[in-house]
Amino acid sequence: NVKEALLDQKTICGIGNIYADEILIHSKINPFRKANTLSMKECENLLYNAKEILSEAIKEGGSTVRSYHPLDGIDGRMQLSLWAYGREGKPCPYCGLPLKKSKVNGRGTTYCPHCQVPPEEKIVIGVTGPIASGKSTVSKYIERKGYLRFDCDAIVHLLYEKKNIQKKLQEAFGNQVVQDGRIDRKFLLGIVSKDRRKRQDLESIIHPMVYKAIEEGIKKTKQNRIVLDVPLLFGSPLEKLCNATILVTAKDEIRMKRLEERGVDIHKSLSLNEDYPLSEGLKKATIHLETKTTPLLELYKQIDKIRFLD
Repeated sequence: NVKEALLDQKTICGIGNIYADEILIHSKINPFRKANTLSMKECENLLYNAKEILSEAIKEGGSTVRSYHPLDGIDGRMQLSLWAYGREGKPCPYCGLPLKKSKVNGRGTTYCPHCQVPPEEKIVIGVTGPIASGKSTVSKYIERKGYLRFDCDAIVHLLYEKKNIQKKLQEAFGNQVVQDGRIDRKFLLGIVSKDRRKRQDLESIIHPMVYKAIEEGIKKTKQNRIVLDVPLLFGSPLEKLCNATILVTAKDEIRMKRLEERGVDIHKSLSLNEDYPLSEGLKKATIHLETKTTPLLELYKQIDKIRFLD
């Protein structure tokens, strides 16, 4: 891969682990990418950044880090300007997304999962949050930025139209769940809102098919910017597909008002989210957006400030 090529002193002499990471992030090239897939323009950009960064490092006396010290009596200052090395979890200088760390041939490698994605790979943004939090409003606005949107709720509606799915739900919840060839959603809501075990039964039937539909859709599409609207993202197989995640929340009174405006049973709808892993989401999410009753323009301004969406 590219990083191995940079570290190979038979190929290029003088580049060590610290500066390989720096050269790659400045060049926006993925360290795991096959070296022979680089275009001539990318190679020229790589060489330019290598010269610039190493010249700056020499001027600053090198980098003094935990695992490396230049020469006795010399304290390098280049570590103060490093973009990647030693900055795992800190924001990418380009897009603001937290940097990730992995290993290449046993060497620690820090990179941006957004800016250093190979051109042929897809960038997937996951939007999640409790019911009536505003996640669909957020995902639809991101869609307007040129992203292909996959909506879990819409996929569930399509699944409910299939006869084999209707049969499975009848076996699990009784024949009444299907009326006039369609799933009686109010009847089903009444069952799963009262019984946690029944809710888990429904999820065990529907969720794997939703995940499969989205995974297949991502593989088939030629669009390389994708946004997922997923109520229960964290802990699901879809979480691993995401380069970044946005958790959308709202105060309970706002959510209740929104549910009332939808004309649905507020108590039953909220009971579906009683086990929502909010604390886990707050820890894992790349971005946390709290929606309010202010005009949508204010929410859109918040989304526009998320640099990795551009």
